Amino acid sequence: FAFYVFNTTHVAWVFVAYLSGGVAIGTFESNLISTITPLGHKTKVWAQYGISVGFNGVSIGAFLLYAASPNDMPLQCGTYIFIALANLAGMAFFYFKIPSIEFASTEQGLALFWKDITRYREWIIFVLPYSLPMVLNMAGLGFFSAVQLYIYNVDHVPLWWGSRTTVPLNAFRAVYNLHSLLGDAAGRKTAYGRAKLIHPGWFLICTILGGGLILSKIALVAPLGMFLVMFANGSVYATTTKFIDVVVPSRFNLIALSFWLLVGDIGSFIGSNLVNEGRVAVGEVPTAAPR
Repeated sequence: FAFYVFNTTHVAWVFVAYLSGGVAIGTFESNLISTITPLGHKTKVWAQYGISVGFNGVSIGAFLLYAASPNDMPLQCGTYIFIALANLAGMAFFYFKIPSIEFASTEQGLALFWKDITRYREWIIFVLPYSLPMVLNMAGLGFFSAVQLYIYNVDHVPLWWGSRTTVPLNAFRAVYNLHSLLGDAAGRKTAYGRAKLIHPGWFLICTILGGGLILSKIALVAPLGMFLVMFANGSVYATTTKFIDVVVPSRFNLIALSFWLLVGDIGSFIGSNLVNEGRVAVGEVPTAAPR
């Protein structure tokens, strides 16, 4: 936003943007997921759909708009203004429309939250077995979702090695992000739709298979690869939140979610910091030689 308003490209704004976004997500996600626990599993799965649809809807919609009108600065700036207004609207909707139900984990202040940390023996034993899959899932998600931006970074993306059949870059990214949305939503629905809980480690098979398709540099199958990566992400996320709701004592619901999400951020940090090495090792998608 600062780029469009102040016409600056100083790198410090990147740190400000990511710091602000990180603080916002860190305070929002665990609190939201915990506060709606008394409303039941169906409410929680729809809330998680909202996270997925909101994130991917902006990604898909923005790339489609940019494909139709490339280098349109007012359009790009308008996208950020729309997101800011949508955040404010979401806050107002949550405050005025979502029922407030007393819940042991969220009817506490900061002092009790810190006290729950000191009582870690009563809740961490439940969360630890689900934390390693979250680390690996977020590492894969952070790596594969970012490295593809460098692998398929050509104006016209060939559908396979040496193919002269190509698609515009923004159109490819729109289709790619659509598969991301569908995979994430399918994973969350699958997790909450099953009566029996599955350990989230099993879903990492999809992460590995999907990552292989993305790294293949074959644009025709790369969206399927992202579908599998995001299916794993949605399944790991929803399976664990459901497990915490069912197994962890309600008093420790918020601290258990906060710890699990914090551990997941470590995986995301690791995956994101491997992107540069990965893009150098894999390289860009090969393009066909001119006739």
